[in-house]
Amino acid sequence: MLVVSAFYVFPLPAHDAIFFMPAAWFYANGKGFINPLVDLACQTDPQGLCRYCFHLPLFPWLVGTMAKIHPTVRSLFLAASIFSIVKLFLFDKLLAHHLRTSQNRYLIYALSLALLVAYSLPIEGRPELLSSLLILYVYFLLSQADSKLPLTASTVIPLVIALGLLLSCHLTGYFFTIILVSVALVLSTTTLKYKLLAVTAIASASMLVGLAVIWLNPNGLDTIRGIVNHSPLSRRDEVTLVAEISAWLLFGTAPGIGLFIAIGAILYGQRVRDKILEINGSLDRTLAVAVVTAATALVLVGVYKFIVVTPARMYDMAHFFPVLLIYILSKLDFSRPMLRLALISTLGFALILPIRNTVLFFDYLADGKTYGNALTVMQERAGKEEKIVGSHDMWVLCDDLSKFREWQEDTTAAPLFIQQSRRPLSDLLKNEGVLVYDWRTTDIRRVASIRLTNRPQGYSFSVWQLRLQMPPRLAPPNRRAELKPSATAHTVEVQQ
Repeated sequence: MLVVSAFYVFPLPAHDAIFFMPAAWFYANGKGFINPLVDLACQTDPQGLCRYCFHLPLFPWLVGTMAKIHPTVRSLFLAASIFSIVKLFLFDKLLAHHLRTSQNRYLIYALSLALLVAYSLPIEGRPELLSSLLILYVYFLLSQADSKLPLTASTVIPLVIALGLLLSCHLTGYFFTIILVSVALVLSTTTLKYKLLAVTAIASASMLVGLAVIWLNPNGLDTIRGIVNHSPLSRRDEVTLVAEISAWLLFGTAPGIGLFIAIGAILYGQRVRDKILEINGSLDRTLAVAVVTAATALVLVGVYKFIVVTPARMYDMAHFFPVLLIYILSKLDFSRPMLRLALISTLGFALILPIRNTVLFFDYLADGKTYGNALTVMQERAGKEEKIVGSHDMWVLCDDLSKFREWQEDTTAAPLFIQQSRRPLSDLLKNEGVLVYDWRTTDIRRVASIRLTNRPQGYSFSVWQLRLQMPPRLAPPNRRAELKPSATAHTVEVQQ
């Protein structure tokens, strides 16, 4: 399913994919580690060259490296699917271990794997595809070493490397993970001296590894300056706190993921309390209480800073979902029927959106407006254009991203691609648009008379011209006197 999703580029790529995947495309095609498709890259680049400096580099850098074999947009998503496949195998290994004796284990096992697949679709196109894998691997290493403390070199070295790669991939992911790793080490059964030494050594070494990876990326340490420039550009959405928390709990990548994260965090908090009570020695216990108190304060500050204050950014916590789901399944007592029923019901609820997308996928194939067909038609309609302007999400249909720019309503003299599956036509196109070519579909999928979507999910499109930009000889008679012959442009509306 992960490979199929990447190959057909379905469901539609996530809104934020344009910030990361084009940088991988430019790097794969030898055009530099840049992303001129978004203004943010130009605003944050210390040299003003639209280099990819506004976020940590590892994810698009690695995707672009893997896609060099065949550097197309589709190859980017196929490369990203490798992270999800590896994560699925690692999740499967941990899940099988924890569910060996649980009742209804096969149903819980199947639902959990299906939910992880739905959460890990490569069309998300964000760094969490890689960071969630690294976080799960850190959990795997610590769970394997739990009975073998103090840690051996065979555990410490891959742990430091994984944490360092996480630092070069996702800052908030590293921030929360290094806190949790420190808590786990402090709550271990080893001596006070070892605890302090292990925490200090692992944190310091992982930072050095992360900084080395950042330094080695094509844009070097300018990435750090770009991230600093990016920070003041983030602002809070005008939504109520209740609405923000509700959205985080219920409507992430798949419904219910936020709820699993909250439950997992509560269970982990109980586990930390129990471990503190088990510690012998007043000094060790005092140290543990101090570290856990400081860690809790840092986590709360991080949640406020990265999720509440900034725009809706559930993704800053969502990459902990695989780990916390495993943790929930390992700690709950499934001998209680009501608890099993509650878990199975919650997993089923979280799969509503993935099931809907599965139904829509077969409708997408039957309609014929697939990604591959759309690429062919777009090449025929706009392949010779030197510049292509489109709405935010339509970059995926351009075989040469160096031609693409996002459309603003004052844009002139360029083809225009407007993706319609997520937003309606602008008033400008409604009032001034002239239909030139139509490759759309109006079929809306229904099941038992219930509409599964508001707009068709394929890559259908239509080609338009704006009356305001048409030469007088082509404009309607009542507008010719108002137009200047020097302003010409085509517009293409894409309904994805």
